[in-house]
Amino acid sequence: MGIHRFLLGVGFFVCAVNVAATVELCRTSGRELTWQGRREVFVGVGAKTVYNPTAPFQIDGQEVIAARVESKNSERDYETRFFKRGEDGVWVPVAGAPRFKMQDPFHSVIAGEHILGGVETFELPNGELGYKTVFYRGKTLE
Repeated sequence: MGIHRFLLGVGFFVCAVNVAATVELCRTSGRELTWQGRREVFVGVGAKTVYNPTAPFQIDGQEVIAARVESKNSERDYETRFFKRGEDGVWVPVAGAPRFKMQDPFHSVIAGEHILGGVETFELPNGELGYKTVFYRGKTLE
């Protein structure tokens, strides 16, 4: 069983990579636990899977997320797309927004510019996949 470190309040604790053990450690730490998870629904991507979304952020006057969209069982058929929450609460693709050929997006704002990053794959000479982190910047989705 491996171990990992995580920040809980002030200081690091080491615990087993086991959800039950992690929850028990949190419960006995004296800290209040708040669980706010929920299942999100995405439409407009056909049979593809949507996962690894960014936290919601504001751009062009709307709240959006960027998320990885990929065919099941294929690490070569992927893209990062932008989604906004529709009236019925499901996430829908932002019409006209750019699509990026990258996995596992992340987002930040630095000096008034949106920074979007992720992982691009490329084929190595031996046919295996290589990985590199790429960054994009801008003020709008256009």
